[in-house]
Amino acid sequence: MGAHIIRQVLPQMVRDGLDEPPYCPWRSYWEPLVVEALTLRARRDHVDLDAQPAIVVEALAVLEGTQHRLEAADRKQAAEARETVRKLEDQRRNGR
Repeated sequence: MGAHIIRQVLPQMVRDGLDEPPYCPWRSYWEPLVVEALTLRARRDHVDLDAQPAIVVEALAVLEGTQHRLEAADRKQAAEARETVRKLEDQRRNGR
């Protein structure tokens, strides 16, 4: 996952006009707002989101959106790898 962030996510952030973090992305997990968002995600089924601070709910949405984009990128990369393997196997079978 870390290598994926370095190779793909950080360059995409720059292309999207976002600032590249000046420090290790994993350090953000220690930020109080991120800690609160992660805690809220873990308790989501047991709390009223409308009763939570708006900034924490927004941070949760950003966190989940980022996670979904990473998961989608992982799925795409895996599908591309499977397609490459399939094409190579087809070529071997056909004697090319």
